[in-house]
Amino acid sequence: MYFGNYEVQPMSIMRQRIAEHMIASKHVSPHVYSVDEIDMSKVASLRAKSRTNSRSATKPSSPTLPFFVKAAVAGLRAYPP
Repeated sequence: MYFGNYEVQPMSIMRQRIAEHMIASKHVSPHVYSVDEIDMSKVASLRAKSRTNSRSATKPSSPTLPFFVKAAVAGLRAYPP
């Protein structure tokens, strides 16, 4: 009893097809996981500063996406594909 009490039941045709396609996906498609760490302290302080300067209900807080886009553009310009 490795997983506790359980009962084995036959899979439906739909579940069998789903399982087959999941296995085929693992064999065909690359499954990659990558993690990078960056120092966002300057961006966080800049966002906090802009948030205190514009404490208006009509102005949303500044998003982080433009910083990532700028970094990606700089990287692509430095190392073109």
